[in-house]
Amino acid sequence: MSGLLDKANTAAQQASEDEVAAAATPAPVKAEAPTPTPAAAKAAVAGSDEGLPLPAILSSVGGIGLFVGLLLSLQGGFIPFFVTGAVLLVAVGAIVLADQIQGKDLNVIKTGGAVVLAVLIAIVPYTAGVVAPDGEALVISEVSLDEANDRLEFKVRGSFDATTVTITTAPNCDGTAGDTGEVVWEETLSLDRDFVRVQPMLSDFFCGNAYDEVNNVIRTYTVTATDGADMSASFELDASQMTRTPLESGVRIAPVFETTNNAQQQTTTTTFEGITIEVMAGLLPSSHGHLDGADHSPSGDLRTVQGDYTITVNVKKGSSTVWTHPLITVDGLDASWSSSVNGARSGDMNGWLALSGTTEENFREYVSASALDYENGKYTFEVVLDVGTSSGGTVITHNDVCWDLDFENGDEYNSNWEAPTC
Repeated sequence: MSGLLDKANTAAQQASEDEVAAAATPAPVKAEAPTPTPAAAKAAVAGSDEGLPLPAILSSVGGIGLFVGLLLSLQGGFIPFFVTGAVLLVAVGAIVLADQIQGKDLNVIKTGGAVVLAVLIAIVPYTAGVVAPDGEALVISEVSLDEANDRLEFKVRGSFDATTVTITTAPNCDGTAGDTGEVVWEETLSLDRDFVRVQPMLSDFFCGNAYDEVNNVIRTYTVTATDGADMSASFELDASQMTRTPLESGVRIAPVFETTNNAQQQTTTTTFEGITIEVMAGLLPSSHGHLDGADHSPSGDLRTVQGDYTITVNVKKGSSTVWTHPLITVDGLDASWSSSVNGARSGDMNGWLALSGTTEENFREYVSASALDYENGKYTFEVVLDVGTSSGGTVITHNDVCWDLDFENGDEYNSNWEAPTC
């Protein structure tokens, strides 16, 4: 009986100890998923789409916006300032929003850099027209000569509504001296940006060469722009560009011979076939002249002229014109004409210009003896320069070039021919 009682006590004691241990051991806790933050939810939604994530797209939009703003700003005031500013504001906003969507803190360096860049893009090109006070900026720039359209081109920049531009020459066009020179062109122009483009035609103001034949400045052309108040700017046109009228010309010729071999008779025959002709035009010193031997003094003293004119060359036998070269048109220094042998031809007026003829041999054209109705005697080579109104003159004729030609057959090598001046 006592044994059963001991077993019961032992079992009760064990049960009590088990209850204590169970109470000391914490109950397992069921894991719960954390509640997502709003930023993380947006990022999850953005990342779930296929293609580029939204932050990358916004960053790209911001970069493109800055570039577009730069292009608009560089239009020099043609695009209104508020349009450029709005584009730049959207660009900076896109860059900031790209970071916010990702739940990041504001990147001060990145955002500040974008803002500084946007401000520089916006204000630098507008400085002359917006920052500078009215009447305190006036500049003449980008001066060039448009030979294709025969006009002068330049820009007047400033912060004013209109500018009056004048071109003055000294001495006066009639050669008389004046205290301030003669105004040969004037126009008042409105500014639709921060500059105005000025394009006076050469024919409207040119009235004589700036250089003489030995490079002395004999005439000046001065451009002046004013805002109508106390601001003005001026500059003097390049004397070489304002030397546009050729006043002198030169001619030289050379005989063309042809040698034929007769194999059966073992002889050679040399015959006079015609002449080549070269011409030059520009400014020449008074010492220049045509020489015996159908030649001309060296062309090193020639001052070339960049102008617009035409050249006609007539060959006269006695008082009759026996041949005329096709009309040569000069634009700047470029000469062009149409040859009856080879069609379109061209050259430049920097020195001697080889002319066309009536036939060709060994890649050179020459005027045949038959075209000249050749016989020994006096021939005059007349040069007509039609300088036109665009270069300040009319027609200049040089008909004092004459040689007494004596080109005999068989004289190619022994040079037993004569061509003294008339």
